[in-house]
Amino acid sequence: MQQLKKPLSVPEMDSLVSVIIPCYNAEKTINKALESILNQTYRNLEIITIDDGSTDSTAEILNAYAAKDNRIKVVRNEKNIKLIETLNKGVGLASGDYIVRMDADDISVPDRIEKEFRFLNAGGFDLVSAGIKFFRDEVKTVSKVYYPWILQDAVFLWASFFVPPVIHPAVFCKAEVLKQNKYRYSPELLHIEDYELWHRLLLKGYRFGNMDKVFLFYRCSDRSVSGTASDVQTDNFVTQVQKNIANYFKQEYDRGIITILSNRVRDGVRYAEMKSAIRVYKDLSGQYIFRNDLSKQQSRAIRSYDSHFLFATIYRAVKLSNKKDIVPFSFLFLRYAVVNMFLKSPQKTFYRLLPGR
Repeated sequence: MQQLKKPLSVPEMDSLVSVIIPCYNAEKTINKALESILNQTYRNLEIITIDDGSTDSTAEILNAYAAKDNRIKVVRNEKNIKLIETLNKGVGLASGDYIVRMDADDISVPDRIEKEFRFLNAGGFDLVSAGIKFFRDEVKTVSKVYYPWILQDAVFLWASFFVPPVIHPAVFCKAEVLKQNKYRYSPELLHIEDYELWHRLLLKGYRFGNMDKVFLFYRCSDRSVSGTASDVQTDNFVTQVQKNIANYFKQEYDRGIITILSNRVRDGVRYAEMKSAIRVYKDLSGQYIFRNDLSKQQSRAIRSYDSHFLFATIYRAVKLSNKKDIVPFSFLFLRYAVVNMFLKSPQKTFYRLLPGR
């Protein structure tokens, strides 16, 4: 019989948590973002705000908050060094045992840090994340909700070959994880630095966990990467996925197939292309299970995830498919839909179809 985990001790609950908040021209949103952290149920916080060379009143707002609450530290970059270098700088400045990611235009629910802290320690994880709700101007106007669907321990590394396994803005982790493994910045990693880091960490054996709950309101903006640099992000993502697979499995695959399997298709997909992609995916899954000598339970978790993943990928392909292929695509879609309806799995992706990143 599995032993119940002991409840967290008081010393653990007293651990210092560093919240890193990069800010750039955030005068319209930083107030609500900061208030959501200041009002957390977990109180022992070090809030590191880094003004990345803002030209608006961001610096003045940060200094005003710091004067009222000594948990807030204000750092200013003399010039704009962009998000990744700013994050690495914040990690270097953090003195807490844990690090929380927070953006200057998002809003955390009041018990986010406490719940993620408890989940990480109870499960023995190194890094955890959770679900998010997308909104534009007001939290009341939520456009969609994204729940994590990679929930089983055995699935994280395998899934990370094709998709980001955690939601970056909602990450909570042990400080040593990011202090020993910085975000990498280079032209080929532009806008996908987080994906590269997660895959690298999982290859090193770090344990990830996802909470099947929403703890963050994520603000959609015309200035976001998906709105201003989606083509660059897509191209770099597909290239990195192709590279990760080639490095691990010692075999290169057609870019078109990788584009389908990484959920980055922008134009129509032919039925023959989808069938080829499914064959490649199943072959790689079999190789992964064999190479890692997974147990029957772990193998079942991978197979269950595969069924969900392929169903979600086919769903997206159906919407973008060539009209000439609509009949065979429909039959393929229905076959996977029926299978997923009867799968007993925590992913629940029959109702949570694979979203764009």
